[in-house]
Amino acid sequence: MAYSNEDQRRTHIRALHAVSQFCLGQFDDAINSFIELDLNPAKVGALYPERIAGRLSVPPDDWIPLFGGPVNQQSLTPKNDDAMSTKSQNDSNESKEKLLEQSVSPAMPVKATVRRGAAFVALLSSSKDKDDDIVSISGKEKVNRSVDALWQYLTDRRLKVAGALAAVHIAPAQSHQWPFLSETLTEELFALPNIPLPLLTPEQLVRFAQIVDTALFKSYLVTQPALLGALCRLASWCEVSEIEEELWAREKFAELIYVYRGKKMHAKALNLLQQLSEKETDMRDKLDPSISYLRKLGPEYINQVLESSRWIFETDRHMAFEYLIDEKGEESLAFHDRLAELCLNMTLSARKRGDKAKELEVYSRLLHFIDTTDHYCPDRLYGLLSE
Repeated sequence: MAYSNEDQRRTHIRALHAVSQFCLGQFDDAINSFIELDLNPAKVGALYPERIAGRLSVPPDDWIPLFGGPVNQQSLTPKNDDAMSTKSQNDSNESKEKLLEQSVSPAMPVKATVRRGAAFVALLSSSKDKDDDIVSISGKEKVNRSVDALWQYLTDRRLKVAGALAAVHIAPAQSHQWPFLSETLTEELFALPNIPLPLLTPEQLVRFAQIVDTALFKSYLVTQPALLGALCRLASWCEVSEIEEELWAREKFAELIYVYRGKKMHAKALNLLQQLSEKETDMRDKLDPSISYLRKLGPEYINQVLESSRWIFETDRHMAFEYLIDEKGEESLAFHDRLAELCLNMTLSARKRGDKAKELEVYSRLLHFIDTTDHYCPDRLYGLLSE
């Protein structure tokens, strides 16, 4: 590995030493070093299991190479049916281990580093499903300390990355305008530079924000699910695809709706509300959550409002009209034209089905709408009637 100056070499060595501290359970010291060195958060997250790091998670055998240390030869050796030279492999591994011992810490050989790392990841990955008598008190305490240290890192990075983004006029509310984190290869994320945040490009800062917020959400989901609601209400750069399946599995639907709303995924939120309504028997309980959500959407979402109101009309036309006309107070011609068209289509559909009761009900609503508002284009409505 080439160095442009002594500072880069020193940073590299300190980063490797911090990894060894992490394996020893010295989580706070390791995290403090990661913060001080401005290390790429993708690499820091890689030290945690998939439940927290997602696809960024890296096996302990690969931690040292990830941070620029010597590659573990055993992981690169292809497996085949021929008996390969075990002695040759061992000799190669031993030489690498000696090199690592010199570059990381004389008190922490790589074998111990990898063993401790593997044990830690196995413990953290399985602790959720283990009984109290299986996971030792000391083991659970180590897991808690590791995640506490991660929160320290993530909250520090979150605040500072937000500041750096604000300096270039980028806010979490714009997250839907940027490519998803899932569209970027893992190798590209690991290749992001270890430099102070102000030196990163806007695109690199957005990637850092996505990595940090996604890891923060997942860590809360795994260890502090009761506190997740408050986090979901905040505007964030979290990658929805990384957490929505787990939120579904845990039936944390309110939190998922908050996330969808923050990402302007209104269609997904409204579809979920419609699915949840099927469990309710009281009409108010069935429709109010969807109506409440629709009320908060601005005029730029008129098409979404009308599309998502259709099932409400079919369920209870009185409540639908009450929302769309009386309570929403919408006055735009485009909105009322679309609403008149919707009522007309529902009337004609009922007529085709031979459902006289529904036809008269919707038709009376249409007439009431025409008689009580002038925020629509009569010529357009008559044109539809003639068709």
